[in-house]
Amino acid sequence: MFKRYIFILIVVLASVKAFAQDGLGDPVIYRNFGSGSSLHGPEIPGFVGGSSPYNFSKNDVPPVGSYTLIKNTNTVPAWWPTTDHTPGDEDNGYMLIVKTRPSGFQVLFEQGVDNLCAGTNYQFGAFIANIARNPGVAPQIRLRVETNTMPRVVLQELTFPINYNPAGVVWANPVLPFTPSANGSIIVSIISETPGGASTDDLAIDDITVNAEGQKIDAAFDSPGAYREVCADSPTSFSATATTPINGNYMKWQRKVDGGNWVDITAASASNTSVTFTSETVPGMYRYRAASAPSDKIAKFSCSVVTNELTVWVKPLVTASAGPPKFYLRGGSPVMLQGSSSSGSFFWTVESGSDISSLSSATLLNPLASPTENTVYVLHASGDANTCGPNVISKVLVSVADDVNLPNTFTPNGDGINDKWVIGGITSYQNPVVQVYDRNGQLVFRSLGGSTPWDGTYKGKEVPAGNYYYIVDLNVNGMKFTGSVTVIR
Repeated sequence: MFKRYIFILIVVLASVKAFAQDGLGDPVIYRNFGSGSSLHGPEIPGFVGGSSPYNFSKNDVPPVGSYTLIKNTNTVPAWWPTTDHTPGDEDNGYMLIVKTRPSGFQVLFEQGVDNLCAGTNYQFGAFIANIARNPGVAPQIRLRVETNTMPRVVLQELTFPINYNPAGVVWANPVLPFTPSANGSIIVSIISETPGGASTDDLAIDDITVNAEGQKIDAAFDSPGAYREVCADSPTSFSATATTPINGNYMKWQRKVDGGNWVDITAASASNTSVTFTSETVPGMYRYRAASAPSDKIAKFSCSVVTNELTVWVKPLVTASAGPPKFYLRGGSPVMLQGSSSSGSFFWTVESGSDISSLSSATLLNPLASPTENTVYVLHASGDANTCGPNVISKVLVSVADDVNLPNTFTPNGDGINDKWVIGGITSYQNPVVQVYDRNGQLVFRSLGGSTPWDGTYKGKEVPAGNYYYIVDLNVNGMKFTGSVTVIR
């Protein structure tokens, strides 16, 4: 019996190699069960078991006749430890674990596949692993392709063992080739032929696909390599060439931007094996490829094979901002600059005549500044691994001022002593406004800039002795003072 399965597997896989010629199209279906932060993934109603659905379980080991989606099998002593198969999922991807029933023949997975082309070669494949540590378990699995009409007619099927491996989990990748005789839909299934139970047929399934297959066609830039980097401000012309397709197949070139969809950039043609394009000025990852199929099928992605991808990374221009103006009260707590840059290559300087040592660091975006005088700090940035273009600079002014002293009395009697209301430190501010009112709310004094102190007069006449009320607005960071000053005569 074992020898017969080996013979079947060799014959079918040999036919796959000749049939596929190593060229594949985009998956017509692709089930990888997603990813997430929880150990178990969500239920997929009606997905597992076809017409005889399995129950969903969030137990680490699902009961017989149940399934679970799980990120790893590390917590179950009876299973080999493994994570899901999907490339790039790291430790967050889910795989399907099925605990099969005691009955023999049972559907584990079933899905319809639409928009297929008559006469196009396809392959149905999956990654399946025997996770049980029991050396006597080697489940027999069948891949099947059927018509999507009743009664169903089997178009192709493949049976193979998922053998025990004493070294741990090995993901088998059975592949079943098939060719629909008419346009439309088919049903693909994964079936267990072996009776299950408490300690048998513990199967992990992942990355189920159906792809068009055919001649392998390769694409390359005219100079070596499949990857290029350009700057957003320097559009660059590229030429690429693909393998000439056999049997007069048509070819068209496509582009995909970042995570978007593939879009045709040339019309389909039997001789369309090369393309010239100019890189974009909008930053992003631009991918290019060619698709090939007979002329009557080239319009459908599900009927075409595709080349490898050529990538052009349009890098963004370096940017920098020194942030908003700052105010520093002399002798007070340092102020933090709010610099930002798209590049990791940057540094600060100061304009001529100022002291760079007033900055806590010249290599941090948000250093602390404590200058002794008004200082312009300059942020310089240049291209790095993720940016490009000419160096940029951005400037920010840190204004320095003294603490304000507001006397509460003055004596404008002409003796030359305390004759004026002099506000200490106010001249170190750029645009202060001083206003004084009498007790009736009449404005009796107003000064812009703070350089002219009040002499106790209004319209050239002495104001009566008494209390007057002031508003001093420094026009910096909302700093405003109110209170009263007494005129003594």
